[in-house]
Amino acid sequence: MNAFDTQIGGTHYSKYKIQPTEFLITNRIKFAEGNAIKYILRHEDKEGIKDILKAIHYIAMIVETIYPDEKEIQKRIAFVLEEKSMEVPEQSTPLGVFGHERPMPVCDLRPKEAVERDASRASSGREDERSPV
Repeated sequence: MNAFDTQIGGTHYSKYKIQPTEFLITNRIKFAEGNAIKYILRHEDKEGIKDILKAIHYIAMIVETIYPDEKEIQKRIAFVLEEKSMEVPEQSTPLGVFGHERPMPVCDLRPKEAVERDASRASSGREDERSPV
């Protein structure tokens, strides 16, 4: 049995002649590029716009890493991600990608109303009343 003939957790890649992972491995596609491709391929069959936003997020990481001087493009990508109701609270990580400290935004892909509702419940001590998203 070939591992690429099986998909665990859905059928969203079964319509392709080869699994996206097999394509990515065979062509030695880098991690971030591969994830952007994966999310673009599955958006219609899995999580819709949420998968498109995840692809954009990986593209933003590629731009920041490989094209660090493209500040205007970075700003526009960040605007798209923030505008699509993603709350971006600052969170410190012990070490950034290149070994230095930097704040890391945490993107919440839930609708803005759900984020605000849960934040309100948490601040009032009613966390146990969260409804599933």
